[in-house]
Order: sequence, then C-alpha cells, then structure tokens
Amino acid sequence: MVDENLQNSLRTLLILSIQMGRIVKLMETVYNNPELYNPLIINVHGKDFPIKEMLLKNSTDQYILQLVAFLDEWNTELTPLKIPEYSSKILKLKKLAKPILKKIKTWTGVDSYRNILIAHNHKINGVSIFQNTTPVHFKVPNDLSEFILIDKLVTYLMALTVGEFKDESVLQMKFDFYSFFDFPNNPVNVQSEFFRIKQEVDQIINEITK
Repeated sequence: MVDENLQNSLRTLLILSIQMGRIVKLMETVYNNPELYNPLIINVHGKDFPIKEMLLKNSTDQYILQLVAFLDEWNTELTPLKIPEYSSKILKLKKLAKPILKKIKTWTGVDSYRNILIAHNHKINGVSIFQNTTPVHFKVPNDLSEFILIDKLVTYLMALTVGEFKDESVLQMKFDFYSFFDFPNNPVNVQSEFFRIKQEVDQIINEITK
C-alpha cells in the first residue's frame, strides 16, 4: 500500500505541472499567431483592449499562481519529515533537483507578486501599492522565453520524480482530478438578477436621502 501522503503530494505536483504546461502552450499559441489574435478587440466599460494582451497577461498571472503552488508543494509536502517511509528516495530526488530549483528560484519575486498582485489586495505590509512614489519591482518571468524555460524545467523535474517513484506506480494511477470537486451549474438570468439588485440599491438610496 502506497503512503497516502506520498500519493497526494505526487498527484498534486502532477496536476499542477500539467496545468502549467497547458498555460504555456496557450501563451505560445497566442504569441505565434498574430494574424489571428492581433485584430481581436474587446470593449470593456467603453475602452478597447486587445484580446492578445489580455490573454497573455491573464496567462502570466495564472502561471505564476500555479508555479508558487507547485513550489510550495515541493518544498513543504514532499519532504522526509512528512513522508518518512520514503525519506531516502525523497532526499535523492531533492539532490537531483537542486540545479533545476536553483534556476527557478532566480525569479525571486514570484511569491511576493502572487501575494500582492494576484491573491490579495495590492498591499505591501498593509500599505497600498498606490501610495508608492516609485514603481514596485518584481523579479518574475515576463518574456515568453522565460515561461517556456521554467515549464521545461518543471517538466524535467516531474520526469525525474516519475523515475524515482516508478516502482510505486503512484503517477501511473488513473484518476479524474475534477471528480474530487462538485461545481454546481446554476445558470442565472443576468438582466433580471441585475435589475432586482439595482432596485434594492435604489430603494436604499431613497431611504437614506429622505
């Protein structure tokens, strides 16, 4: 019987690496097909935005979010302390992975970028970034080539991981990631719901302005 902590950690790393690979593939597709994406414009609140830029920016944020999650899992869950039964294999794998992680860690700003700009409300130590008189610098991947390199390194890392734990067959076990969740599908009537809520707000406005 495979250790449950090992199984859960390896599955987590596998899913995150697959999701990251898909994001990079999307970025490459958008970047390498300018004739398809450059002409596309979306109007938001009366202002035009290029869909290409929006896709690349959103993909950048999502990739960094997943990368931080991957590194957190690698550093805090796949450890001899958490999985002592496989400590020798984990220590060997961590040693093999040192050059890979050393390179990935040169982008030193991914954690703070994730925490300040993606996951939380744009504050540094409780102070809004909009109070800064100079731009806030984040050392994060920005060019497509950087994302491609990181993704190749993550893929290589997972190949080493699969090789180290091939006898346990944990990563060969078929499972449906989304079967672990329940996402109810509840379509709404957008116009009627918005109008109903607006009426409530209008009523409050009338009450406080009497």
